[in-house]
Amino acid sequence: MIKLEKSTTIPSSLATYGPEKAAGLIKRADSGDSDFKSEDFSHKIYADAQLKAQLIEDQHGKCAYCERKKGGDFGAVEHYRPKAGYQVSTKSKLIKPGYYWLAYEWNNLLYSCDECNTTYKRNLFPLLDENARNISGRNIDAEVPGIINPYFSNPSEHLVFNQYVVKPRNVGGQEDKQGRITIDSLGLDKNQGLINDRRNAWEEYKNIELALKIAKEINSQEMIEAVSNILAEYTSPSHEFSGMFTNQE
Repeated sequence: MIKLEKSTTIPSSLATYGPEKAAGLIKRADSGDSDFKSEDFSHKIYADAQLKAQLIEDQHGKCAYCERKKGGDFGAVEHYRPKAGYQVSTKSKLIKPGYYWLAYEWNNLLYSCDECNTTYKRNLFPLLDENARNISGRNIDAEVPGIINPYFSNPSEHLVFNQYVVKPRNVGGQEDKQGRITIDSLGLDKNQGLINDRRNAWEEYKNIELALKIAKEINSQEMIEAVSNILAEYTSPSHEFSGMFTNQE
């Protein structure tokens, strides 16, 4: 996971239709009906093709959470704060309503791979202090989310890698709470396919480091330059798992 910057221009689908749709949801909730379901939200608006493409571009073609980069249409537009209902843990029941008024907010949307979105995160949205949750007042100002949003926070402040293994950063002798919750909620240390992909990328990187060492031993300036350029690509934001290569403990 790496720090992301979101485009400041709100996609036209949200700007044009979002306010009216959100107002309708607020009116319904204020009337006493807040049992929202998926069909109460317009996928065509919050997952419009232009909007989706903009998120993919902002995220360098990668999932916001796991940093995998797959060919084709591999993921979906994800609501960071769940729109219909939320869970505070994987074992807790779904609590309604969710953050319905944010369903069409640009800052509440990111692009996520199918596994992170539907297998792991789903409706999870724990807070460090559950008493700070104020859905009835539609106020999120006091919330400190447990799951890191790379658009809002720098993941390197909470997560670190030991080779290809992700860990919560150690803060004052203790695990960073947001780091731990993020890892557990997204399965970043449980998804075996993801772990294998990170391991393979790490081994490739180490082999290239070895090639650089050999280039230096034989004093081949041309080879040193070529291999160094390849290594530098691994830390580029557009490279798969660049967070792993830039954030080793």
